[in-house]
Amino acid sequence: MKLSTRGRYAVMAMADLARHTGSGAGSDPVRLCEIAARQEISLIKFFVAGVLHKVLDRAIQTHGALGLTNDSFLSYLYRHERGARIYDGPDEVHKSVVARMILKEYGVEISI
Repeated sequence: MKLSTRGRYAVMAMADLARHTGSGAGSDPVRLCEIAARQEISLIKFFVAGVLHKVLDRAIQTHGALGLTNDSFLSYLYRHERGARIYDGPDEVHKSVVARMILKEYGVEISI
């Protein structure tokens, strides 16, 4: 039997919820989704911000000094991307949140 894409996502979501059942959330599906979402959001925050920074840095390098002037849209993007990384929280905080959650699944408790 072949599942549709929606069916595969439903199965993956149920498996993910089952995996988090032992994390102290009980059987409350809303709480389980919050736990899973917190880890995914932290991963996304530092990964996407890092990729965007690398892409913008490479684009500015390609354009040379023009990439830093107000005549290009790149300088605007770079300024706002850098600000977003600061007020979104340091990457190291997001990495430590993810690391603690992963280690907790294996029974290792870390307090910071």
